[in-house]
Order: sequence, then structure tokens, then C-alpha cells
Amino acid sequence: MRNLSRLFAMGLLATAAACAGPRGVVFDDQKANMHKLAVASALGNTFQGTYRGLTVFNNKKYEADVSAWKVDEVAVKVAIDSLKREGRFEVVPVTGSLQGKDASALIAAARAAGADTLVVVVPAEYGNLPYLPPGYGFRHELLGGKKRGVACTCWRWSTFTTWRSRTTSPGSGRSARST
Repeated sequence: MRNLSRLFAMGLLATAAACAGPRGVVFDDQKANMHKLAVASALGNTFQGTYRGLTVFNNKKYEADVSAWKVDEVAVKVAIDSLKREGRFEVVPVTGSLQGKDASALIAAARAAGADTLVVVVPAEYGNLPYLPPGYGFRHELLGGKKRGVACTCWRWSTFTTWRSRTTSPGSGRSARST
């Protein structure tokens, strides 16, 4: 389990380093109005595993609590470090909860921190690989008579302005590493 947590952390760091910054997704005219960013994560403490058998009758799913991993704290730290490297923004962490698709509590926390923009890292589904669990986890499968395991992260980020409750732009990150 320790090696798996290290593998997950490396995958998250690599993905976040490549995708956490708003470049390429947020338009230049939007960036001009972004000065202080608040960053939050809603990845949560649930590690999701799937096993894909030879038939649908062999497929299994499991979940495990991994609150000791502090995934949200790691995701926020990596996103903040990546955004600070860009040198364009003042970046602060915020805490709060994301209730379904309602980000109003997080937007209020970002506004209270003096931020004009909120960046939230959330679990995402990847339609091309329906067996890839949203968020982070492990996928086991049997291919060609060989067992194969893949640690994976699948997330997206959304930016919100704090002066109105509208999504500025979505982004996404996917990482998978065979073991």
C-alpha cells in the first residue's frame, strides 16, 4: 500500500505539473482580470479500485478510505506551486466543501480570502475508458491471460470568478501508470 501511495502521488504530481496552470484553457482576456487565485481540491479521501474480469460477471469495484494520504492537501500544494511558477498570480489555498455542482461555499471562501478567481480540482470521468475510476484509484484487469494493474488519476479543474457564480473555463488532467 505504501508503494501504491507513492505511485499515486508521483502520478498526481506529474499530471498536475503539466495541467494545473491555466495556460491554454483560460483565454488571455480572462487572464488579464485574474490577479489573486484561490485553490481548493474536492478529490476527497476515497480510493476507488476496479477489477475488470473476462466477463461482466467477474467485474468488481471497491473503495477504501485513504484520509491519511491527505490527497486534497497534496493536490492544492501541487496546483499552488505550479501556478506560482507562472509568476503571474498571487495564489492562496482555501478550504470548504463542494456540494455536488454547487461551488457557492468555496466561492464565498475565495472571496473572503480576497481572491478574484477560484480554481477547484475535482474528480472526473473519462468517457473513453469507462473502467477508469473518477478521482484516483487502481484498475486491475486480465488481458491476454496476463494480470495487469494501473494506478490512475482522473480529474478536472474549473475556475470561477468570485464576483459572479459562473464557471470561467474547465480543464482536465489524466494520468495512468502501469505497474
